[in-house]
Amino acid sequence: MSYGYLNDLINAFSKMEIKLDKEYLLSIKDRNKQIVMRHYIEFLKTNDVISEEEANQLKGYLKLKQSKPDEFIPSDEIVLNVYNNIKNDRVKIIYKILCYSGLRITEAVKFIREFDKTKLIINESFVRYPLNYNRGKKNSYYVYLPKEFGLSLHKMYIHEDTVTHYISKAGLNPKYLRKWFYNFLIFNNVPESIADYIEGRSPLSVGSMHYLGKVKQADYWYDKVVNNLNKFFNDV
Repeated sequence: MSYGYLNDLINAFSKMEIKLDKEYLLSIKDRNKQIVMRHYIEFLKTNDVISEEEANQLKGYLKLKQSKPDEFIPSDEIVLNVYNNIKNDRVKIIYKILCYSGLRITEAVKFIREFDKTKLIINESFVRYPLNYNRGKKNSYYVYLPKEFGLSLHKMYIHEDTVTHYISKAGLNPKYLRKWFYNFLIFNNVPESIADYIEGRSPLSVGSMHYLGKVKQADYWYDKVVNNLNKFFNDV
């Protein structure tokens, strides 16, 4: 945690009546409050206000409930209806990028804002664009897109919040498009390891034989499904 965050945390707690005892800590049921309290206890330990043993005991009273996994996957009908409900043409382009590639929204916006057509790797039925964007454990190696759609793209400036706003207003949180695309790949017999690679879930070292093998396999399988993707949006 940053010093500024910790300072804000202490200021916030100074205005509250807090008892670092078993009864008080067990009474906290809200998960977010439990997380904040654990940070506060850790801060006290780090600054030698309480011992490590005391900190561990106090944190033991904060029974963090595991958040339920979000298992919602939108149907094809929902994905198409939301697309048709979007009132911004630029957002519609990003929407298709999300559906065709499985990119996260941050990566899709970065991709279109820095788009360079000369970097496209053109295949018979699809294009592959080297993004090589890493955010901690979140990776993006290539952007896979149907050929005609990929060749029609051009660089454009758009803000992530704008995209999120229009897609959400049309009826769907954009994060679910990534789940839809992954599900689409699996239903079209793409191996899970390749679907993971296409969506950037596989931590691979650039230049390794394993990496090159995954690229070839991803090319093979995207070529297998691209016609179905095209048909989904009636692009062919």
